Amino acid sequence: IASLDYGTTNPTAIYFYAIDQKRRIYSIYEYYRPSSVREIAKVLKGLHQGPDIDGVYTDYRHPLWKRCEKVVVDGAIFNKNQENGDEGLISVGDLLEEQGIYSMERATKDRAAGLARMHDMLAPSLVDPEQAPSLFFCKRCVHQWKELTELVYDELPPHLLLNKNQKEDIVAKNDHAYDSLRYCIMSIQAPSEEMPPDEPEIGSLAEEEKLLDLADDEEGDIDYL
Repeated sequence: IASLDYGTTNPTAIYFYAIDQKRRIYSIYEYYRPSSVREIAKVLKGLHQGPDIDGVYTDYRHPLWKRCEKVVVDGAIFNKNQENGDEGLISVGDLLEEQGIYSMERATKDRAAGLARMHDMLAPSLVDPEQAPSLFFCKRCVHQWKELTELVYDELPPHLLLNKNQKEDIVAKNDHAYDSLRYCIMSIQAPSEEMPPDEPEIGSLAEEEKLLDLADDEEGDIDYL
């Protein structure tokens, strides 16, 4: 699965995720900078090379597109608000389809539910406290991890708490990678509390990484946070 939070002045946040048979999610690829529709299409297809958000030339090419089942996107990209000459207004989604990006799925917009799901996936299992969380981040996904560690909760001032419950939401600032992650995790079923037994015939994540040429080292391991 890929996720896309679109931005032209704010960063566009594109991520690819590997999902195992237990529905655990591994964030394995990051693209994070303001981008045009043409650049976004090239990134998703694994064809882009260019500066990162700090101006450093980066090779963003990857072999993930052919394995990608869908791109989960903010539904706002289907609003027809882009000038298209004599044809009138067109949406960013339309423009991406013109670039060959067809497998787009509208993200669930429930921010509170997305935040709760993320908390659940990062917490230890209720069935087995020693069980690892079900959400992992590759070390190359630096901006996603940075945003998650700097999220600010949208808190009501004390005088309003007399009549209202505290909000369960994040301040909508510097949250592009977080939003992109939220789109992904809400697009599939939550991991099962009662994990099924491992199936040896299914390739391990390390084997999949090696197949996709995403290994950080010769052993084929990607380090996760």
